Formats: sequence, C-alpha cells, structure tokens
Amino acid sequence: MIDTFVIFRVSPDKAGEFESIHRTLLAHMSEMPGCLDVEVHRSATEPIEYMVHGRWESKDAWDRAHQTSTEFRRLFGQLPVEQHSLSRASFFEPVYGFVRGVPSSSGLDVSR
Repeated sequence: MIDTFVIFRVSPDKAGEFESIHRTLLAHMSEMPGCLDVEVHRSATEPIEYMVHGRWESKDAWDRAHQTSTEFRRLFGQLPVEQHSLSRASFFEPVYGFVRGVPSSSGLDVSR
C-alpha cells in the first residue's frame, strides 16, 4: 500500500468551482483499479490550499490511473488552480499507527 499527498493552491474566490470539478475528478479516480480511498483536506489557516490524501495498492497503480485516464486529464485541466504538486506528489508507505492509544489493525507492521 502507498499513501499519496498532493497540494493544490486554488485561485481566490474559486473554491466552490474547484470543489465541484474536483469532486467529479475524485469520484472518477476512486473507481480506478488500485485506488483504495481518497480524501480532500482544506487548510485551516490558508483556505485556498487543499491537500489530497489517497491510498493506493501501489505506486504503479497510481501512475497508471493518472497516465492512462483521458477523463483525469480533461477534468484536471479545468481546475481553477494557481499551483499544484501533482508532478512532484509525495509517496509514503505506512509503517505503524495507533487509534486512541491502541496499535492500528489496518495491516500496518506495528512490530517495528
């Protein structure tokens, strides 16, 4: 499993338009083979900044979804963004975690 993080900086006064198009984009992406789930977070201090956190079966699955989908490219091109980090997205493998003080049972190796 791989976690991905992508940052978007939205054009001022375009948050509603961004969210509408981006919801459609993420609904499409979430149906792609290898996508486990995806969430969007908005900055509490910079309301025009969004972070997308996705979980994928592998980096190859993420790459295939973004490289082979014409619908992804079409919708992505419509987003009213000033900046994005898609081309330099961050990828992390889960190592361990806790939920309310208890080791996570999400398949992470909590023995490390």
